Amino acid sequence: MRKAACMIADKVEEVSKKNGTYLPFQYANYSSRDQNPLASYGADNLAKLKAIALKYDPEQVFQLLQNGGWLVSRA
Repeated sequence: MRKAACMIADKVEEVSKKNGTYLPFQYANYSSRDQNPLASYGADNLAKLKAIALKYDPEQVFQLLQNGGWLVSRA
């Protein structure tokens, strides 16, 4: 099932790029583990997210102890 879903996503991306409707944004709730939705926010926005994470969590407790999900430290 996962392989089929990845193939569908790849095909959708290919077709949308061809017809000019491609948007690089990936919605985190619909992203699979091989995708990086936080990176799709753009380099500037990702840098802001990382700065905010370091400001409010300087010891990176939420980045190091969280066992999964979309972590800015892994984006």
